[in-house]
Amino acid sequence: LRSIIPHLFEMINQAHRELQHKLYLDSGFSTVNKTALPPKTTVGLAQEIGYTERTFQQGKQIARDIAPEVKAAIRGTTVAKSPQTLLKIARAGSEERKQAEQAERSLKAAAQNPAEVEEHARIAAAARAKQAELQLLAL
Repeated sequence: LRSIIPHLFEMINQAHRELQHKLYLDSGFSTVNKTALPPKTTVGLAQEIGYTERTFQQGKQIARDIAPEVKAAIRGTTVAKSPQTLLKIARAGSEERKQAEQAERSLKAAAQNPAEVEEHARIAAAARAKQAELQLLAL
């Protein structure tokens, strides 16, 4: 798992480049052949880099769910080399992460009402802080 994270970032960047290219082709600015590649599945991406689907999914979970400040705290430590510990940290505070994501979605929907925007921003910030706190405690 420890070597999958750089591969994940490369795969995400590749998918992003392919999406940008497809959007460019679809925009009408290009007269190049407009055949787009089908999106890659988790299984396909995992096979490309020589991992099982499960290992790939765990690597994605680690990359996606650990709070940025927690990533900074563990970077370069022995904890960063332990996939099982990283999974434990990623799973800590999952309810708070979900609350923050829901509040952030609501924040976008409430853009017209300043009071709602402020409330959703406060909820999201509190949930993100609690998530980071729980993840730091899981260290």
